[in-house]
Amino acid sequence: MPIILYFYAIGILLAGALNTLFGFSVYIKNRKNISSITYALLSVAFAVWCYSWFAMLLVSNNEQLALFFARLLNFGAVFIPAFYFHWITSILEIEKENKKNIWACYILTIFFAVLSWMPSYVSGVRSVLFFPYWPTAGFLYAFYLIFAYFTFPTYGVYLLFKNLRSIDKNDKNKRNQIRYVLLGTLMGFGGGALNFFLIYNINPFGSFFEAGIFVVLLAFVPFAVPLAYATMKYHLMDIKLVLTEIVAGLVSTTLLIDFVFSIFTSANPLVILFKFAMFVIFSYFGILLIRSVIKEIEQREKIEKIEKELEKAYEVEKKALEFEKEYNKRLQEFDKIKNQFLAQVQHDVRSPLTKIMWTADLFLGGHLGKQSKKTLEEIKKIQEVAQDMRDKANSFLDTAQFRLGKAPLQLEPGVGLKSILEETVNELKFKSDSKKIYLKLAMPENEINMIADREKLKSAIFNIVDNAIKFTDKGGVSVKAENDDKIVKIIISDTGIGIPADKVKTIFEQKFERTEQAQKTTEGKGVGLYLSGQIIKYHQGKAWVESEGEDKGSTFYIELPLNIDEKTLAEQSALIGKI
Repeated sequence: MPIILYFYAIGILLAGALNTLFGFSVYIKNRKNISSITYALLSVAFAVWCYSWFAMLLVSNNEQLALFFARLLNFGAVFIPAFYFHWITSILEIEKENKKNIWACYILTIFFAVLSWMPSYVSGVRSVLFFPYWPTAGFLYAFYLIFAYFTFPTYGVYLLFKNLRSIDKNDKNKRNQIRYVLLGTLMGFGGGALNFFLIYNINPFGSFFEAGIFVVLLAFVPFAVPLAYATMKYHLMDIKLVLTEIVAGLVSTTLLIDFVFSIFTSANPLVILFKFAMFVIFSYFGILLIRSVIKEIEQREKIEKIEKELEKAYEVEKKALEFEKEYNKRLQEFDKIKNQFLAQVQHDVRSPLTKIMWTADLFLGGHLGKQSKKTLEEIKKIQEVAQDMRDKANSFLDTAQFRLGKAPLQLEPGVGLKSILEETVNELKFKSDSKKIYLKLAMPENEINMIADREKLKSAIFNIVDNAIKFTDKGGVSVKAENDDKIVKIIISDTGIGIPADKVKTIFEQKFERTEQAQKTTEGKGVGLYLSGQIIKYHQGKAWVESEGEDKGSTFYIELPLNIDEKTLAEQSALIGKI
């Protein structure tokens, strides 16, 4: 066997081994990915082509066997354009746009696969240059070259260049992936095209044929490397895996060549069996080694993926904190505007009512001349209505403040609860007397001093006592206070209309609905008890009511701490703002 033929045969066998190894490893690495599947099929087609070619080169003095391998290698070659084109569309993610082209390619492939076993496709084999046997093309072979081998790979290369121009220059991974595909395409299809010249008995290199075929062989043998590398997007095919497969492929190929040659050269069957066993054992452990490298790479990729996700999560958290900071800033600005608005509304509502009351007071005091009794009575009514409107306006504005979580309290130490209760009872005495019911106050002899907003706390207690008087027509209302070192409890009992059991728990809530009897008894908007409850909560106290039912009276309880912690007050304010 000429030395150049020997190198050519080894090169073809090595190319087949590399396609087998890379096709297997790519498929094992990602079995569900269409680009991995089509690349594996492409590798199988190339492997069948290479192994059949190698077997044909080893045949001597057996034309029929050489013809069988010639037709088998062309059978494998028929599938190469189809799998290559399908693989290109998958890695470019344009399968849907080329669905019809893919189907047309596979239909032509099946047609030529059937023809590849006919004499009209491969008519025979003959000696060409230093090759003992080489396929001879039939008249149908040219149709395969035109409509399959050149058409679809050429269109695939066009799609690669088109996609390469449209990819962002910063996307280096994708651009490099396409460049590797183009390189592998040039090496594989360019080197493989050499056999077509010889099929038609054409020497493309003339007198430099041996040198030319050697250069082509150097380019053709490793063409599977850039194609496999490109199959794994974003360089998932690690260089360590590539080198492992190349080494395993070289050793396996060497052992296979040694085994094949021993068949023809050794007369000892034990030597042939031993070499075959060596080839099988090393191939098995080579596959295990490749799979272990793949597993190692996958583990590293998972770690890298987790790191990227953590980085992404950190960026999201960072943006969220920036957004929260900006949101809080704007919320503070809105809060400032809201407070200014409420203050302005409070001033605009109170001012005219105060002027009306002040003018009425001048009339009633005789400062604007003597008025008739009838006129003074009407002015007195105007003053009472203005007073009532101002009180209601204050209640509504304070309620708005509480609903927004702002405590309009001015806390001061040394606020006397005894004086607050005495003032409340004295101010409401005329109301109880007009209804001919009693209003009693029971207090310890000593003053009970506490930290509080005197005016707001008085307003809260006043509302509850006033409410008790409103809904009591017989008997009366009793107010008493008792305390220890830490808390004071105010108890307001009445003999009025009572409260149904289903409304006891909601009486201090804004959504509280009064009973039909209560609505008939008195007028009003019903915000007094809600506002009282909020004021008491801001003082870190609590208010509740007990009643045995309708027409059985009610007992209101107010429990307040004598000392208020400023930090707890702030937390309480935030809590109430959510109510």
